[in-house]
Amino acid sequence: MKKKLEIQKQKQELLNKQIKEQKLLISKLDKKNLSTAEKELIVKTIKSLSANIEALRKEVELAAMAAKSKESPVQARQIAQKAILDQELDLITHQNTGEDTTELKKKVEELKQEAKSLGLLDPPTKGRGRGAARGRGRGTALRGRPLPRTTRVWTRESASLDHRPKQITVDEITPEQKEDIIEHFNEFGIVDNEEYIEDKNTLNLTFRTRKEAEIAYNKGKTFKGRALKISWYRAPVPPPSPSAAAVTTPTTPTTPTVLKKVEEELGLDIDAELGKHEFDPETEDALLLGEDFDEEEEEEDGRSWKR
Repeated sequence: MKKKLEIQKQKQELLNKQIKEQKLLISKLDKKNLSTAEKELIVKTIKSLSANIEALRKEVELAAMAAKSKESPVQARQIAQKAILDQELDLITHQNTGEDTTELKKKVEELKQEAKSLGLLDPPTKGRGRGAARGRGRGTALRGRPLPRTTRVWTRESASLDHRPKQITVDEITPEQKEDIIEHFNEFGIVDNEEYIEDKNTLNLTFRTRKEAEIAYNKGKTFKGRALKISWYRAPVPPPSPSAAAVTTPTTPTTPTVLKKVEEELGLDIDAELGKHEFDPETEDALLLGEDFDEEEEEEDGRSWKR
């Protein structure tokens, strides 16, 4: 158990290190003396690092989940399966964009093996009959001790919320084409809301989840042999007041402008992406709680032999 705990700590440290490296690379884009080739290399590295961070983050989440969800094994399995499915969808998204997915495939397999080793992919155990072995574990139903109503179970959602945009914009769409385009994108996910701006011939589509929006963004670029002009939605910037406009002077592109271009190339919101990988203190402590759970199980198991 101590060896497994040490491995999880190392993974957490590696995750934190990669997040810092990603932030450092983003800050390098602010330098004006970078060549186009250097910027492209940095953007490519950020994108690759983001995929590795996401995969590693899910491994750490699984370990924390296993430690804090022992009192709800069924829910733990469901969350683990969802985490693996999310990672597989990430893999599909990267494959559709023509990227090298060798490392990502490896991470998916590692995630599955990790979940399996933690017992999160095993089928739910059935109730025991006469003569069946007694189940062991703190608070399990097999011991006849009901779960407390106030038990707090850790989930992926409690550690991180995905605040990245779920809305895409399709340009050069006529009113007659609008319904066909909406139907076309409904094939890749559930469109929660659509907004058509007639004077710009622009259609804004909001999907139920970020994952569905990514799939639609990557797979829906062609409609009836025609290449669609798709981009991530950007909220319109209000025009400056007359007084402010009078004193405005031309300036060189600012850091936010550079970062917006990077975000568009990566297909993500960098601020939300970085924030998503940071856990609250309670979640980070979950790995340590895992040791306590196993120690109590061993103590109870030892007492059962004495009885």
